[in-house]
Amino acid sequence: MRGILAAAVLAVAGAATHRAEAGTALGFGFTYVFDGDLTAGVRVFSDDKPDRVALSAGMDYKFATRALRPNVGAAYLKKNYYLDLGVGYDFGTSLMDFGVGAGATANMR
Repeated sequence: MRGILAAAVLAVAGAATHRAEAGTALGFGFTYVFDGDLTAGVRVFSDDKPDRVALSAGMDYKFATRALRPNVGAAYLKKNYYLDLGVGYDFGTSLMDFGVGAGATANMR
């Protein structure tokens, strides 16, 4: 399972860096995971233009389990913030989980 998630994160990151018509944007934010945990983390988005939906890949720190959570998902980008929905893997519990998050963006056009 870890291999599948790692491959998905690498695929999203690779697609984000190889798009000719758009650059990538970065984000930092918080995610509520539906297992009741809260995370803080970073994201890279496949687009850097506001008012668009983009793919995202990131790494979170889960406060309750004190574990890292790589994740992939989709985000709606605005000029200074993002909203996202994603799936991640909790290395502390060895389980996949789903979350919804928001945060600040950088490198937006």
